[in-house]
Amino acid sequence: QLIYEETHVVVCLCLMIGTVMGYLGTHVLRRGVVFIDISLAQFAAIGGILAEHVFSDNGHSHGHSHENGPLAYFCSFSAVILIAVFYSVVRKYKKNISLEAIIGVTYAIGFATAVFTISVCGSQELHAERFAGDLNAIMGFGSIIPCIMAFGAVTICAILFHKPLTHISNNYDLKKESISVIFWDILFYTMMGVAISYAIVHIGVVMVFVYLVVPAVTASLFTDKLLFQMPIIVLTVAVASVIGLSVPYIAYDSWKLELSTGPHIGLMLGLILIVAALVKVVTGHIILSKR
Repeated sequence: QLIYEETHVVVCLCLMIGTVMGYLGTHVLRRGVVFIDISLAQFAAIGGILAEHVFSDNGHSHGHSHENGPLAYFCSFSAVILIAVFYSVVRKYKKNISLEAIIGVTYAIGFATAVFTISVCGSQELHAERFAGDLNAIMGFGSIIPCIMAFGAVTICAILFHKPLTHISNNYDLKKESISVIFWDILFYTMMGVAISYAIVHIGVVMVFVYLVVPAVTASLFTDKLLFQMPIIVLTVAVASVIGLSVPYIAYDSWKLELSTGPHIGLMLGLILIVAALVKVVTGHIILSKR
């Protein structure tokens, strides 16, 4: 049922995830690795699937006991850490193949692995929720405390290490040789991995990607200074999330239709991006210079 008992919790969760992912998205755009997010999310989902089946009794999960438990988070996080280290190291040694191509290949392999695992283990509907998200499963503030703690840790790291991370993102093609750059790359991808591992439980792989890219692209239409980008990102996320979450309520109250929330939030973000692009064209807004 799409009539949430804790509406304010769902709204706050979307605002938190959207804002943090939007910040990470500004770095992703600067680095030119847009699809890194959906690849990390794919492997995080695979980790969760393994936790549900491979490490459960007799290879079968019992209901939802493992779906959002510590083992699921640990496996998701471990899978993300491994792929984050791989991306960070391979960037230093890649020559004729772009990092985006490598990301695309690993995503395809990850997707095939996920489909194979699902087909072998069964429970397709349960895993479809993992990839699509399940905001309906949120039952009160207590159900999102792990996600809040994870995103709080990511936010603290973003504040403490803002300068080196931004410096590397702004000079990504030139910063390949130093071992310290590999360290900062691993840290950045780990931050993304932590956020993704917890976010996909509630909003799914696709919405994680949408929250990462669309608000950041919308903000970049008007400025490339992070100080000015963040208010635009927050506003974009807030408007899209509130309206997107309201559509299922209206549909249920008026026509008793039970609709998913994720697609409506994604649709609203897309519409906001289109409107922002039109405003940019019509007004001829001058992009602020990069710091």
